[in-house]
Amino acid sequence: MSIDEKKLREFGEGSKTLSELKNIKMSEKTRDNIWNNIDNIMKLEKKESYNVFIDYRMYLAIAVVFILGVSTLLFNEKKNNTLLSEVVKIKIGGTITPSKKAEFNVVKASENEELISLKKGELDIYVIPAKKAERTKRFEVQTKDGKIIVKGTKFKVKINKNGTNVSVKKGKVWVEPVGKGRERVILTKGLSTQVKPLSVFLKESKENGIKAYKNKNYKDAKIMLNKYILNKTKDYQVITILARISEHQNNYKNAIKLYKKVLNSKSSLERQTAWIAIAVLLKNNNENSKSKKMFLNYLKTFPNGVFRKDVHKELRSR
Repeated sequence: MSIDEKKLREFGEGSKTLSELKNIKMSEKTRDNIWNNIDNIMKLEKKESYNVFIDYRMYLAIAVVFILGVSTLLFNEKKNNTLLSEVVKIKIGGTITPSKKAEFNVVKASENEELISLKKGELDIYVIPAKKAERTKRFEVQTKDGKIIVKGTKFKVKINKNGTNVSVKKGKVWVEPVGKGRERVILTKGLSTQVKPLSVFLKESKENGIKAYKNKNYKDAKIMLNKYILNKTKDYQVITILARISEHQNNYKNAIKLYKKVLNSKSSLERQTAWIAIAVLLKNNNENSKSKKMFLNYLKTFPNGVFRKDVHKELRSR
């Protein structure tokens, strides 16, 4: 449905108002409602003065705006699948009961698979399990925080500012959070979980990982920071910490591999620190020729580097 905004503003002004109305594009039902209102008002106002007719046209303009507004609202609700407390049938078998403010779209629907995208609010879902002779059915709900996958169950999905809440009344549900390194959760009857937004998960992983590293709890620090770095591959501060953990664990090969990634950092200090660390680790690993080459290349690359005096001292000692 499209309306010429200029014409709508001028509605009720000039003698061509009614004829111009015919050029407004709208549904047949909406058009019929408008013309019926025009006919009724014209019959009542037929004997009135011209000034009254001007008022009539103004009221008519208000009526048109109201009808078009309601029509547009209904159209958009249907288009966006924003359903208010209406039970929706699932094609593979079952029902969806949305909350009053729920917003969701049916992305895909077939006899054996259905995909729902939940944007807002809460859905109470019942998926009828496939019979033994039937092909396995799959129902999936996607939110900004992850995927909820079922094959026949009763469960609830709710989105709020803290993430996505999933609770199971019957059957089994697989919850797969968005982001790399996050574990899938399997829920059964009576169980529930909250899927945190990826941004919150990453923030907590980094903060807790660095805290564990400072407390020399290298095992936990490595687990948390590795999950973080899978999603933030260019956070060279975290990569440096992981390299140092490998050093503490005498895994020089992995430490060197991680420090080489830091050489791509935009920070000169981070690059210099990684460069020297690699040279020292090569020396500790009895790779003296490679170590010496790294030290010499450091001086060429960073002639005024912060570690230049230490490098000169190291080279004189050889």
